[in-house]
Amino acid sequence: LEMVVGKKAIHTEALENLVPKIVDTLIEEYELVLLERPQISFTQVDEGKPLVMDMTFEVRPEVALVDPKDLVVEKPVFTFTDEDIDRAVEGFRKEHASLVSVDGRSAVESDTVKVHYSAVLAGEEVPFTEEDAHIHLHSPELRNEIRSALLGAEPGADVSVTIHMEDDYKDERFAGKDVTYRFNVLEVQEEILPELDADRISEWTQGKASSLEELRSLLRDRMVKEMEYRSAEAVKNGAFAKLVEAASVELLPETLVSREEASLREKEREYLEQQLSTTLEAFLEQSGQSLEAYEAELRERAEKNVRNSLILEAYADKAEIEVGNEDVEREMRLLAFRERVPLKKVYELYGKNQQALAALVHNVRMGKALAHLASCVTVKEIPAGGDETRAESEQPAEDSAAK
Repeated sequence: LEMVVGKKAIHTEALENLVPKIVDTLIEEYELVLLERPQISFTQVDEGKPLVMDMTFEVRPEVALVDPKDLVVEKPVFTFTDEDIDRAVEGFRKEHASLVSVDGRSAVESDTVKVHYSAVLAGEEVPFTEEDAHIHLHSPELRNEIRSALLGAEPGADVSVTIHMEDDYKDERFAGKDVTYRFNVLEVQEEILPELDADRISEWTQGKASSLEELRSLLRDRMVKEMEYRSAEAVKNGAFAKLVEAASVELLPETLVSREEASLREKEREYLEQQLSTTLEAFLEQSGQSLEAYEAELRERAEKNVRNSLILEAYADKAEIEVGNEDVEREMRLLAFRERVPLKKVYELYGKNQQALAALVHNVRMGKALAHLASCVTVKEIPAGGDETRAESEQPAEDSAAK
């Protein structure tokens, strides 16, 4: 055999078969969680002598966690009255209202105005994917500065308003900066609310209600479910925040931080190019942020994400969180529903892409870990929307849920 293929080829094949077994043995013996396959260099591969090699492992760092029962998390308790149901009914009517263009008068707070708009940041106009919009002046989500600027406007009017945006504003182009919005009012539209008769109620609720009383009951049930969901999410978010605050991570692996940094940068480049038709460099120049400052902020976000991920993974390990076939099946069905694609297509996608499947399983496991954490912390119930009065009693989350 040596005469046919050569001694070097025999050695290479032997090492290819032997080294993975050695690595697996070391991983199992020392209970290592690798971030990357080890780097291996051979220092002695001489015939008749022991094989000597150096292995460099990058492993997941040690994470020190506290007992989740020692974490006290506030749970907002929502209550609502008949007046809240009345407002929900009015909201239901508004959802099915018709808009009629009006002439001869200026906009009032109950109106909707159709506008063409632009934004100016640092003296330059900012591109939008949509430049025409319907602005509901009565919407509680509308900024007061914009509402005040548009109240009293008539079709054809040009209106502008400058707003100082919050530091954590969702559009990073505007966060912490003064932005001037320019509106050209195209139409003033009056909202005509429909009467709620049995036929309309039945049609608009897909047959779930056919009278005003049934509609009120349906809306009440929806509100209860929404409030329960918001309370549960508040506990999960609060529990994770407390877990992260109390945990300590030995050392953030540079491999993971660099990988997360690159991922964040690529996602932001794609967003700017596809949604805003601009480049990262042009965006930074327009927003007045230096590349060095951007990279420093990106690094900080990457480190935070990696630290949070390591802590949650450590908790999942400690709690022995596992993902079964039924969990994956449920997640795929939810994905098909959200994306409005056939379930078969989702199966095919993940069947062909093992990396995507592994990411899906990981996300499911982290979701289960969060749910498990929320069930173990100590919950303190407080009235939603204020800290004026607080419940004095504290109890583990599982007792609170049972109650």
